[in-house]
Amino acid sequence: MKVLESIIAKQSEEPHKSFSSLDLMSYMYSIRWYLHPQKTELRKKMDLYLSSFVSSGELENHGGSFDFIITGKAIATLEQYQIETARAKYAKSANSWMLILTAILAFFAAFQSGLIKSPVWIDLGKIWEWLSSYM
Repeated sequence: MKVLESIIAKQSEEPHKSFSSLDLMSYMYSIRWYLHPQKTELRKKMDLYLSSFVSSGELENHGGSFDFIITGKAIATLEQYQIETARAKYAKSANSWMLILTAILAFFAAFQSGLIKSPVWIDLGKIWEWLSSYM
């Protein structure tokens, strides 16, 4: 998805211009990626990503076999991914809160059922008598 985000960002700068894997890698990693010791492996991996995007319809070949242009499906795919990520994050947060709430309720239920005994810190009967004496 990071590659797809970069493709959309690059294409939004020049919407009608096609790009190659070299252009995209220079856009993502700057021109210094040429100095990387594994530059050929990185380039092959980027070509694999781009050909995968062509197969799924996010990109299409433009001109030669190494020039690509974005389609509308790419934006829809990225938006769908962002929606699903937000849903997963919300579900994880809701599950965490449910676990905390369940633990708190179990703790108080143990006190109420008498499984856990504690000394009486505040005698509400005495407080009620004290308040009713002033009324």
